Amino acid sequence: MRKELVPALRRRGLIDFNMHFDVFTALTASSSVVLLLSGVFAFFWHRHANSPWLRYWALAYLAIGIGNALTIFSPVSPRPLGFAAGTAVFFIGFGLIWQGTRAFEGRKPRWGALAVAVFGLPWLFALPDVQSHPPLRVGLMSAIMAAGLALAAWETWRGRGEGLPSKLPLAAMLAVAAATVLARAPFGAAAAFPIGARKADDIVVIVLIGGLVVLAIILAMLVLSVTLERAEKSQRDLAALDPMTALLNRRGIEAVFADGKLPAGDALILFDLDRFKQVNDTFGHAAGDVLIRAFALICREELRQVDHASRFGGEEFALVLARTDARTAVKLAERVRDRYGRLVVEIDGGAVVGTVSGGVFAAPPDEPVWFTAAVAAADRALYQAKAAGRNRIVSAERGATPVTSRDFDERCIALEARAASA
Repeated sequence: MRKELVPALRRRGLIDFNMHFDVFTALTASSSVVLLLSGVFAFFWHRHANSPWLRYWALAYLAIGIGNALTIFSPVSPRPLGFAAGTAVFFIGFGLIWQGTRAFEGRKPRWGALAVAVFGLPWLFALPDVQSHPPLRVGLMSAIMAAGLALAAWETWRGRGEGLPSKLPLAAMLAVAAATVLARAPFGAAAAFPIGARKADDIVVIVLIGGLVVLAIILAMLVLSVTLERAEKSQRDLAALDPMTALLNRRGIEAVFADGKLPAGDALILFDLDRFKQVNDTFGHAAGDVLIRAFALICREELRQVDHASRFGGEEFALVLARTDARTAVKLAERVRDRYGRLVVEIDGGAVVGTVSGGVFAAPPDEPVWFTAAVAAADRALYQAKAAGRNRIVSAERGATPVTSRDFDERCIALEARAASA
């Protein structure tokens, strides 16, 4: 195919094989681009100081650019030493990419492994036998650098559950970069040292050097993208959280159910701390805050990862239990009530003991329920618990209200629309 394509491009004047990409020039240009991207990372790190992974990426690109330059200009200095120094800086760069992805995932850096790669392996490349064998030299370098990129891809893949749109593309491009770097090995002889002594084939230079530069640019864009996505997600999460308890607020719990329905088979528990105003009036708001935080902690400890807890407002809390029937939900509510009732808080020498009442509603296993209707049913059960003397749990009776019927769902929508237009 190339035999047919090349003459056609030559006739149209699109290529001229009298012109060659000099390896020295190509590598110098690639170093300039990588160093420029290092500056971009440094700028964003300065603007987002709470994103330490940007520092790793800035230093990684800086090291790769400097290592590339040291390798290019190694003939100017004593060659084995210069090449070993360039290789060491190269390895620092690719090791920092790995550490940068670990930092993004909140994991501790692996400085020991990086130290071995930086201070141990480069001297292998200073050996005369390795220096005089370009395919071996380039193959070893490619394998080590590809390992750093592959580890970075693995770290990013492990954190894919965070839900950031650019996370999986970043992992994929890191894997592609690792494969591309590894693919340099068969073409090691095309870049014989000293750099620039031999003219390399245009296709080899474009694919290997140009391709790596393009990958470096794409990786930089994806790293900055996931950084901004995480910042936006943090802002959304903060808007959905109650600052005192770190539980979801009412808006947050409602946002969990985007379609406005409590899923079939789920249960809803509404809690209300008994005589909370009296506690505030007697012991002060500090005592009330302590009780609220303590109750939130109890709820968090009793729930599974698939469940949700929310501070609905004031002293009212809502728990949503996934795939839980009414009996199981009542048992959990009783555990929460019992633990909170045994809690004693000492404020200014006085003992504060609180109780809590709860209302439970469980959606049928085969039909979802409008969330507003489920809240109304649980709230009626909570009112019954309060009226019966507080400090108890009441479950909404299955036939007490038609909250599961489609007719009632439609009436809820009509009432909400009428209220909105009033």
